Amino acid sequence: MSANPRIADYAINEQFINRWSPRAFTAEPISEETLLSFLEAARWAPSAYNSQPWRFLYARRDTPSWERYLSLLVPFNRSWAQQASALVLVISKTTFAAPGATEEKPALWHTFDTGSAWGHLALQASISG
Repeated sequence: MSANPRIADYAINEQFINRWSPRAFTAEPISEETLLSFLEAARWAPSAYNSQPWRFLYARRDTPSWERYLSLLVPFNRSWAQQASALVLVISKTTFAAPGATEEKPALWHTFDTGSAWGHLALQASISG
């Protein structure tokens, strides 16, 4: 974390102040159980009609999919992400069929719901250290 103290303007939980986004990783492996606990937190995020339009795809370092996922990144991001213990892709479904309907229509809220799921994942990772 940064040596600069971060101070909130209003009272909030310290996990928000202590959260940071590293661009340097140690290449230390992450267990599948730990990674799945982060994804489990994302699963419990709220979504419109409980539709859960998100999907998380992941590859852990030293697994067959690692190079494939790493190759999806632009060179700058690949330069620092190659030392991560896992890469997680977040995707969302852009259409939705309301309960009782069969026709899919644009899901205008899919990015909001998916962002909520990503936030749950990030907070669980932060809480887990």
